[in-house]
Amino acid sequence: MSISLIITDAGRAEVINADNTGTGPVTLTEVALGTGIAASNPTQTALQAEFKRLTTISGLAVADDTIHVTVRDETNAEYSFSEFGIFTDSGTLFAVYSAPADIMQKAAASSLNMALDVVLGTLDANTVTFGDTNFANPPASETVSGVSKVATQTETNTGTDDTKFVTPKKLKAWVKQATESVIGMLKIATQAQTDAGIDDTVAVTPKKMRFGFLIQKALPGYIVFPSWLGGFIIQWSFIPFTSSAVQVWTYPISFPTACINVSGLMFNAGASPYLSIESAPTTANVSLRNSTGAVAINGYVIAFGY
Repeated sequence: MSISLIITDAGRAEVINADNTGTGPVTLTEVALGTGIAASNPTQTALQAEFKRLTTISGLAVADDTIHVTVRDETNAEYSFSEFGIFTDSGTLFAVYSAPADIMQKAAASSLNMALDVVLGTLDANTVTFGDTNFANPPASETVSGVSKVATQTETNTGTDDTKFVTPKKLKAWVKQATESVIGMLKIATQAQTDAGIDDTVAVTPKKMRFGFLIQKALPGYIVFPSWLGGFIIQWSFIPFTSSAVQVWTYPISFPTACINVSGLMFNAGASPYLSIESAPTTANVSLRNSTGAVAINGYVIAFGY
């Protein structure tokens, strides 16, 4: 119920006195109903025309300056009221409200269940308490357990209301395929989809983007490109010809499918050597010959494959 209760002067004084004397918090125990229609004011100590008292009152603090109050009447009484007040256990009218017309009506076969928030202004919500808190139904929040309304589909789609909860049905109806211009959801791509690079409706994770990538930044060394780049491999090394004009170079890692090219550069003072391939390269190694036939010569080689 969205109404503004007036904290009475007597109610405020009782809370302040209890806080100063260490006898607080003040306990709220009763709600009075009446038929008065004149505007309420903070000097009131009673209702204008009280006809009923209810002790089935519950509540709790829901903010630093706000208490949530719940009142029930499950009897077969029949009535309507245009004013009500909350009383402390000492009989002080703590808060009051009146309206020029009926606030609520109760039929004999129905129950009264009135819930409202009372803003205390400068008073701390922890300075008041309730005799019975077993059926308090405060509005739910991130810090208070309570009740909440179900969001409509429009509210779910808009995504700005932080006071209602979303059901699985409405969440599913909201979900949409993300595009370059629409915020939505995406399926994670498989490794095959990542490698193919064709599907524009799935998302690639860092793990799948990196899959297959290897690198050794040394001599010898290699770089294996990720699978979505075909798993292409480049390898390099230094080969000293110390015992024979022909040397077998075993790659740092084997090519999974084929070695497609081997190249090299040799250096030696006073000579112009070059490397030649002695036999077709395999996936594991290649035989190389230096052109001078000398053994005291060095070479740098590089191989390509996949």
